[in-house]
Amino acid sequence: MWGCHDGPNGWGWFWMALMMALVWVPLILGGIWLARALRRAGEGPDAPQRHEVAARELARRAYARGEIDRERFIQMMADLDQTERPPGAGRPAEPRGVPTEAAPAPAAR
Repeated sequence: MWGCHDGPNGWGWFWMALMMALVWVPLILGGIWLARALRRAGEGPDAPQRHEVAARELARRAYARGEIDRERFIQMMADLDQTERPPGAGRPAEPRGVPTEAAPAPAAR
């Protein structure tokens, strides 16, 4: 009587393990998928992209080291501004992060 719980051929443990796997594997994979989806949704479309922030910082550092001139720096910042703005939004008068040059002093008379 006690030995009949596995059925006549002894494969009851196999079917029990298979049915447990069919329940737990989808639950675990679904949890992983949900966690990734929520993490990506938290960033949102308006969040600054990591590579754009890094690109701005790299351009500033190159300008500070003198590796690029002011015109090239302004062009790089304008290009980055253009990629951050939706088409047709217009361009700013002066790109963000561009150092302004001091006006020359008037000549003494």
